[in-house]
Amino acid sequence: MPDVEENKTVDIDTSGPGAEIELENESKETESPEVETSTEETTETKVEATEEKKEEPAKEEKEKELEQYSDSVQRRIAKLTHKWREAERQAEEAADFAKAQIKLKEVAEAKVSKLEPGFLKSTEDSIKSGIEAAKAQLAKAREAGDINAEVEAQALISEYGYKHAK
Repeated sequence: MPDVEENKTVDIDTSGPGAEIELENESKETESPEVETSTEETTETKVEATEEKKEEPAKEEKEKELEQYSDSVQRRIAKLTHKWREAERQAEEAADFAKAQIKLKEVAEAKVSKLEPGFLKSTEDSIKSGIEAAKAQLAKAREAGDINAEVEAQALISEYGYKHAK
């Protein structure tokens, strides 16, 4: 059989402190310094590759953790934003309601101010005519000597006097 060189590699645990390892060759051939350097570079490349593989899951875990953290923060922000907007909406509704109430009050006052002079004048005229009628009734009752009619006329005069004072 021809001489077959087997590629024997050993996985190196890179979690601890670094160390240099020399492998003995079965063929007992002397290797040139360039070959040793290339073997060391290959080992270092393998070590770096395994470190990157270990870092990738760690990075993925951190990214997942950050996404979960980010999701919870985003939910809290959304919740607070919703509360803030709801409070803002309620404040706007309260302001709109207050403005509507003020407007209604102004409209009612305008109606009263329009009606009030006419109402007062008509009420005053009615009281004056009532008093004059009661006085005429009292005069008739005295001429007739009817005491009951006199009492009724006196009651009407006092009632109209009260309304006039009011």
